[in-house]
Amino acid sequence: MLEPTVKNLPEQAVLCATERGMVDHYMSAAAETAFARLRDGATALGVMPQVRGALGICPDIPKGPTDPDVRFVAAFVIDGALPEGVAAHGLTSETIAAGRWAVFRHVGAYETLWKTWQAIYGQWLPASGEALRRAAPYERYETAPGEVPPEQHITDIHVPIV
Repeated sequence: MLEPTVKNLPEQAVLCATERGMVDHYMSAAAETAFARLRDGATALGVMPQVRGALGICPDIPKGPTDPDVRFVAAFVIDGALPEGVAAHGLTSETIAAGRWAVFRHVGAYETLWKTWQAIYGQWLPASGEALRRAAPYERYETAPGEVPPEQHITDIHVPIV
């Protein structure tokens, strides 16, 4: 059974790039394109030294394992003020509200993340007694691609709870 760590987290300012599409439970194409645009834009804006983490925000509920319209939002947590002019680089600036989060650690390839998401919402949440709060869940990538082998990737899944 999954057991999260429950955390009260402060507000986070994020710089974002959004793409769409899921194929066979996986948003790899959308994620790769969004993160490439985000890196390029953040570099052009000169904020890479202020990046304190990489997130994948999941604002939509997929309409099945293949959903061409579901959004994937690549985000960098920025230390300090978000820059002006982000729209000129095809980016947006957002704020993740402060609040209570159930945080689940996933160790393994990104291709298997959907199984952990499915277990959280299909098993843990109904049995937990917790209620969701209105906020988008997100993944925080604790390791970067190429830093460790895929089976050692560490991803913390954050689920907003009341």
